[in-house]
Amino acid sequence: MWLHKAIEECPYTREAYVEMALFYYQLEDFEKIEFYLDEAFKIQEKTASYINENFCWDSTIYDLYSIAKYYLGKKEEALIALEKAITLNPKEERLRNNLKFMKGEEK
Repeated sequence: MWLHKAIEECPYTREAYVEMALFYYQLEDFEKIEFYLDEAFKIQEKTASYINENFCWDSTIYDLYSIAKYYLGKKEEALIALEKAITLNPKEERLRNNLKFMKGEEK
């Protein structure tokens, strides 16, 4: 309820959308993750607000998006999102391992 209220109150920032996607990740509702991240990606610029959270603008959002896309059977879109996450966070080994897995190089 509070996340919906946050989106209503501040629809021009990514934070509530990303928080909602993270909530649905815990529930493994990949369609809702995709939906809320699609909404978040429509917001291209940070506001000058104190509300801005780094995880809404770094590799986290692309990582989560890639997982949702993968489980929805959208492998090509998952790979694109994951490659963007790796570009933003090249030292994260888990992301590189996910890429190998998605490409079928690792079981």
